[in-house]
Amino acid sequence: MAKNNGQPGATGRRGFAGRPASGAACELQAALRPNAARAWLYASVFWLIVGTALGVILAAKMAFPQFLAHYGWLQFGRLRAAHVNIVLYGWLSLSVIAIIFYMTQDLTRTPIYSTRLSAIAFVLWNLALVLAGAGFLVGSIGGYSLSKGKEFMEMNWASTVIVLAAMALVAINLFQTVARRAESQLYVTMWYFLGSVLWLPLVWIVGNAPVYSGVNDAISNWFLGHNIIGLWFTTAGVGMMYFIVPKTTRNPLYSHKLSLVGFWTIALVYPWVGAHHILRGPIPDWLQTIAIIFSIMMFIPVWTVITNFFKTMSGKWGVMAQSVPLKFAVFAIWAYFFTCIQGPLQALRTVNQYVHLTNWTVGHAHLALFATFSFMSWSVIYYMFERVTGRRLSHGALAHWHFWMGAIGFTGFFLDLTIAGLIQGAIWTLGLPFMTGVNAMYPYMVVRLAFGIAMFAAQIFFLVNVLTAKRVEAVTA
Repeated sequence: MAKNNGQPGATGRRGFAGRPASGAACELQAALRPNAARAWLYASVFWLIVGTALGVILAAKMAFPQFLAHYGWLQFGRLRAAHVNIVLYGWLSLSVIAIIFYMTQDLTRTPIYSTRLSAIAFVLWNLALVLAGAGFLVGSIGGYSLSKGKEFMEMNWASTVIVLAAMALVAINLFQTVARRAESQLYVTMWYFLGSVLWLPLVWIVGNAPVYSGVNDAISNWFLGHNIIGLWFTTAGVGMMYFIVPKTTRNPLYSHKLSLVGFWTIALVYPWVGAHHILRGPIPDWLQTIAIIFSIMMFIPVWTVITNFFKTMSGKWGVMAQSVPLKFAVFAIWAYFFTCIQGPLQALRTVNQYVHLTNWTVGHAHLALFATFSFMSWSVIYYMFERVTGRRLSHGALAHWHFWMGAIGFTGFFLDLTIAGLIQGAIWTLGLPFMTGVNAMYPYMVVRLAFGIAMFAAQIFFLVNVLTAKRVEAVTA
């Protein structure tokens, strides 16, 4: 097992993150800048409610197509783009940035470089979300489309540029903070965070650059679509878990070296897998083959992460009974494992031919974005909320209800869509009439709506807990 040098979870005479567990820690906490993370945290909760509410409306439309059919700005195509972008770039991205700012200060023992840069980035990012969301619902003005119409990158050009500027400011702020750090050794979480904020604007530029056409446009689309997941949410999420699991179990990280193997294999492998979304499309066979090979190679970083997490959990599984952050973390880690097993397998040509464009892929997408990355964010938010906001979540029961309603709701949602996708694949493979498949999906869409409502209800418990949090006199380090 690797030596624990300044890791979260170190125990004994020294406190977490390798700093003295004395008055010095309290002085450090007072010097830190929770306001660099606080606004991002609260805004992420707002966008979470908006994004999941849109998801419920979309599920209702899938079950009952005439629902809100008379309102042009509430049609499925417009709401779907709003739902996806608000969840990706609103809830998930803002929560990730809040968490990065909090953890960076803790692990470097250094205040965030500039609260002004953080505030400017915050305003820009949220402005872009408002402009993009309004654009999706309005559709067009004077014949000019307010959406680029490409999956995961539908934002209009104004929002695209504004978000890029905000990404750059976040990256500058983080790198400047690390350059001035008081902690000499970088814990592995910081490797993942630095990689994430460096890769995100690069992926954004490559994917959105208006220089592609035809097939190359589709390739660049899925370069961004998959690497937003792999080089932003995955790397940041894994970094969070390397912090929160040792913190909540008070066990040292099992292996620092293994965590770095995972980091570098993600960096080397993930950029090549996006083309597996357009297998059998008009792209070169060699590119499809490369995407499949590198998709299978994703098993390497997955096994390093899973091994490290569960070895770190050794002897502390009982902590889950009382620890809300650990409950969310363990569920997220299992979901990450299944996501990264399912993903490479469905990249195989024979599997892809059967499940592509079915509800199977919708279930898979939610396995990643809801069960994995959202649960990762909730895990850390429950841990850091009081430290960042100065308020204590006083309703413990609501936190547990948030977990169980979200976990059960998602499980039913995922199983329903997985079964529906397999049935769709069978109908299409047999060459049955298209409407046969449409009619066969009706009961599954009703079940999807029911479980979707449960997933949304879980977020209402979370929102109520946040809104009723009580101010505390002192926040522990």
